[in-house]
This record gives sequence, C-alpha cells and structure tokens, in this order.
Amino acid sequence: FFDILLPEHKVAPYLETLNQAMTIAFEMDLQLERPSSETVDLHVTSSSFQAGEQNYILLILQNITERKASEQVMEDSFDKFMQMTIHLDEALKENRRQASVLSEYKGKMDRELELAQRVLTAIIPDRFPTNEFIESAGICLPCNELGGDYLDMFELDSHRFGILVADVSGHGVASALITTMLKVYFGRHVREFSDPAEMMAAMNAETYKIFGGTGFYFTACYSVLDLQRYEIATVLGGHWAPLRYSSRNQDVIALDAIPGTLLGAMAPDRTRYETAVTSLDPDDLLLFFTDGIQEARAGLEDLTLYGESRLFHFLKSNHQMEPPALVRALIRDVDRYLKGNPPNDDRSALAVRLKAKSDSAGI
Repeated sequence: FFDILLPEHKVAPYLETLNQAMTIAFEMDLQLERPSSETVDLHVTSSSFQAGEQNYILLILQNITERKASEQVMEDSFDKFMQMTIHLDEALKENRRQASVLSEYKGKMDRELELAQRVLTAIIPDRFPTNEFIESAGICLPCNELGGDYLDMFELDSHRFGILVADVSGHGVASALITTMLKVYFGRHVREFSDPAEMMAAMNAETYKIFGGTGFYFTACYSVLDLQRYEIATVLGGHWAPLRYSSRNQDVIALDAIPGTLLGAMAPDRTRYETAVTSLDPDDLLLFFTDGIQEARAGLEDLTLYGESRLFHFLKSNHQMEPPALVRALIRDVDRYLKGNPPNDDRSALAVRLKAKSDSAGI
C-alpha cells in the first residue's frame, strides 16, 4: 500500500514499526511528504486478525491535514492569547503603579492648592475701613479654586485712603502668585507716591521685569480718596473706571479717569498713565469692580454681557444700601443673570460710602 502511495524511501522508516504491529492494534498520526513536497497528515488505525493460518492487518487511513491545520491555528491563537494575557497583566500592573503615583501626586497637588487658596484668601481683607466719615465693604469670589482678582484699601495718612482693584490675567497658581506679589508691592510702596499715576508706572516697571514676555499681565484701578479735599484721584491701567452715585445729582456716573495701559506686558517707555480728579459730595457712593461683573455672560451660547447699563441701573436702584449689603446684592444680581450657569470669571466689588467731611485736623 505504502509503496503505491509514496516512494519507498519515504515509507521505509515506518515499515519496521508496522511489521512489529502485525499482531496488535494501534493508532498513530503520520506526516508524509508527496513528491510535490506537499505534506499530508494521516491518522492510521490498525487492527490484526487471523484467518486460518494466515495473519492479516487492517489499516484505516484518515486524511487529517485540515484538522491538523485547524489545531495548529488554534494552538498558535492560544499561544498569542496567552502572550496577550501576560502583556495585559503587565500593563494592568503598570497602570496600577502609575495610578498610585498619580494619586499620590494629585494628593500632593490638592494639599498645595488648598494652601494656595488659604494664602490667597488671607491677602484679601475681610474688613475694609469704616468710621464716622466713611463706610466700606468688599467681596472677592474666584470662579474656580484660585482666582486672579485683588481688592485692597490702604490708610495712607489721617485723611487719605488708597484704593486698589486689580485683575490678573488667567486663573490658577501663576495668577495667584502675581496677586500675592501685588499685595506685597503695594503694601510696601503705596505711601511713597503722592500721584497715583506715578505709583502705577512704578508698578508696571517692576512687574514687567518679572513676567514681561510671559503672556501674563494685569489690569488695575488705583484711587486716592482724600477726605479733607473731598475728592478722589484715579488712574487706570487697562481697567474699568469706578462708578459714583452722586447724591447731588441723584444719578450714576463714572469717575473721571483717563484710559491707561495694562500692566506687566509692556516696557515702561511704551506705557502711559495719567491721574484724573473727581470732586465728591457727602453721601456719595463709590463702586469699584473687576470685569467679572460687567462682562458676566448668561451662558456658553448666550454671549450677552451683564453690561454697563445693567450695572448703572443696579447702583441707582440700590444706592441706599449700606456697602456690605450692596456688594452682596450685586453678586446675587449677577448670579441671577447667569441663570444657574457657572461664572466665566472672578467677581469682585468694593463699595465706599462717604458719610461726612472730616475737618482739617484729620479723621
């Protein structure tokens, strides 16, 4: 049979085994090669029997080439699956390790962020000057963990107060650091300059040296309120002019102010700051604010701003309120305008009411 199927030299290795198996039953798988070099997988089943004095062997050959190929594919697939499982397990272990590292890093960042929030909260006064001549109050609400708004009111001498409102570009740690720097700088140098414009120019020169060219900048409004002269001198650096409710005219007008260059972004020789003076009357009300008030948007799709006219109307309608109640009411009014949407910027406001003139001896 084998001599007919395949050349003799191909079947010779199996003849001895077959001769030994003439009296026993067996099963075996063979892989034979045809003259064309094509391989054939065979499953051979044998059984022996005797008829008279003659021994016979019955061979049943089954072509299992396709089955073997399928088994090989399955075996290869299983090997690949096991390799993928091993790699996946290693990847999961690495992901867990990285997740642990990220969790530890996030915990550290959260702690540092909390500390930065505390520092930023601490530099904004929780109380503003109030006495028999003036009453003031401020509020500063960041739109996320760390804001860039800054409010402060400095007592320059017995009858003058410096009022600063600043808005640092962006939000986050960098903005918070710049805000802290403003607090330190103004606290140290505010009494060195009699003219607010000189103060603003010096502040620009100092901050430009530190973060000029980085893309960071800030806007500011600095005013000196003189309770003897009953006037306020104001300089702007890319900021909105404060508003005044005039008790004499019973109307809201902006303080006299000349637009100036924003701070920290341009060299001193490219900037301009000028002081403008406004005369005041007893019972006038002043409102300082950042652009998170006027430029509050109703939503992502509705880009209509809270706007100047709405702010003027609010101040005229609520001028009788005391400063603490007024700034809180303003924030509520802006919140209503937002219609439940998160604010798109920090919101800060500072209100100052003039109660009576001080005499020449001071307040």
